[in-house]
Amino acid sequence: MKGVTKAANAVGRTDREPSRQRYPVLVVRMIPGCYQYREVPRNLVDEEEMISHALATSSKLGLRACLVLGPRRAWYCESDGSRQFSDQPPSGGSVVGLGGEFVCADGKVRKESPCGPIVGRAPSEAEGR
Repeated sequence: MKGVTKAANAVGRTDREPSRQRYPVLVVRMIPGCYQYREVPRNLVDEEEMISHALATSSKLGLRACLVLGPRRAWYCESDGSRQFSDQPPSGGSVVGLGGEFVCADGKVRKESPCGPIVGRAPSEAEGR
């Protein structure tokens, strides 16, 4: 998990912003307070292409997503196709690992969700989970 904050690596930091070296990053909101970081495909270099990817991911999963382009540059994308620019990327909460583990604000890794049941559709193995 290179490039994600130490909290996401379960060593105790409380911030949830991706490190600068990892922009752009797609942050998917599983439920309020629980997020999953996803890499943006490297072949997407244009901002509009990245936003389109974020919108498609949001729609496919039925979940809110945020394309974070920098510490003060983010596009919030809804599953209905709407988008909103913000200078405040998501922060706080727990990080849901791609393997289903949860990295919580206290830095501990848990198998069960500390946030309650997850809504939306989890990606299948065929979708590159």
